[in-house]
Amino acid sequence: MSSAFSLSSSALDDDARTLSVLYRRAESDAFHQGDVDARMRAALADDPALDAQVQEAWLRVQSRLAEAFQRLVPSTQRDRKAGKGPLQYEFHHTASVARQSFLLALSRHDAPHTPTDVEAAERFTLRRLGLDGDPQAFFDSQRAALLPASQDIA
Repeated sequence: MSSAFSLSSSALDDDARTLSVLYRRAESDAFHQGDVDARMRAALADDPALDAQVQEAWLRVQSRLAEAFQRLVPSTQRDRKAGKGPLQYEFHHTASVARQSFLLALSRHDAPHTPTDVEAAERFTLRRLGLDGDPQAFFDSQRAALLPASQDIA
């Protein structure tokens, strides 16, 4: 199960790739089952100052994501025509994953939310995407939450 591209300069080993798939499933389930989108929309509508802080943090995440994808675009037209580099849907999918990760991380903090919560959600999202830190270490750190103690990845 390999990806056509990676936002990080370091590749994930097989265990970390498996953990990344498990993590994404758990993340998506938590986002949809917890109605995170609606809850966060309501919280942000009730607090304009928080909404402004969240918008600023989200713009920084989007900017870092766009920069990372831009670095992956081949510099020559020949390579771009050959299909090297990320595809447009990969960018949009990753942006969607980033949004869910960001809102989920923010929703895990108790209301009322503080600027520190917003900064923590931003940092978590950048680590989650592999834009900050070691993506291998991030998914390894999630192992205990994703796998029962008796289960190992074979």
